[in-house]
Amino acid sequence: MDITGFSELKYFRVANYRNPNGQIDDFSGIPRPYNNIALIISGEAEVNPVDGATFFVKPGDIFFIPVGTKYISKWIGNDVYFITFHFNISALSYYLLPGNDLIQKINIGCLKETREKFETAYRCFEGEWAEKLNALSIFYDILSRVISKAKLKRPNELEDKRIKNAINFITFNYKEKITVSDCAESVYMSEPWFYVKFKKATGMTPIEFKNRIAINQACIMLINTDKSIEKIGEELGFASADYFRRVFKKTVGISPLKYRKTPIDL
Repeated sequence: MDITGFSELKYFRVANYRNPNGQIDDFSGIPRPYNNIALIISGEAEVNPVDGATFFVKPGDIFFIPVGTKYISKWIGNDVYFITFHFNISALSYYLLPGNDLIQKINIGCLKETREKFETAYRCFEGEWAEKLNALSIFYDILSRVISKAKLKRPNELEDKRIKNAINFITFNYKEKITVSDCAESVYMSEPWFYVKFKKATGMTPIEFKNRIAINQACIMLINTDKSIEKIGEELGFASADYFRRVFKKTVGISPLKYRKTPIDL
């Protein structure tokens, strides 16, 4: 596998937050556009995922929020402070499988050491380009630790290696107008048999998987660019703007235009 493609960042930012006691962040209607890895430094939060059990995070906990998740969090304490990596990365396209879109609490070690890493990453991200590279280095270290501890269905748990290879193919070619036939040919399988095996392994059809990756990227583009909805759909490989709008609304729950106009406090 080409590690440069696998580790490609589509979005990256480091930010810190100080929230007042009782602040509520409501993402129950609008799914998060990025993956988030947050370190809780002080204060606590009650987290209520739309499709999961309520849990609490406290200082030292890593708050891992996969892209597309819906939840409500209530912050508790007079000195709530946390630092967050906001990102989208090709590697995590592997984990867009049913059951993996769950918010998780993770502990990766000593709070003092982990805090130093997060704070250094934040300072470096705000600095010059050489310092920004250091922020990226720290991010990849933290990401590897989080992924190793997160409860996720791993690609190597898929029984058929050909399906893993098909996931690779789709992940790196989702912007192209690829078909189920193209995916099947890439792993030397007949189209009908490939379709059945892929859906059984992932819970999605090949095109549903492709579209989910594309829609995640569309959310980022709607927030961070002034490109038209038609242009975004075209760049992401959708056959028409109408088709892009239909898929976006089915996936996200609202139209691309409404998503763009909705204030999203990241």
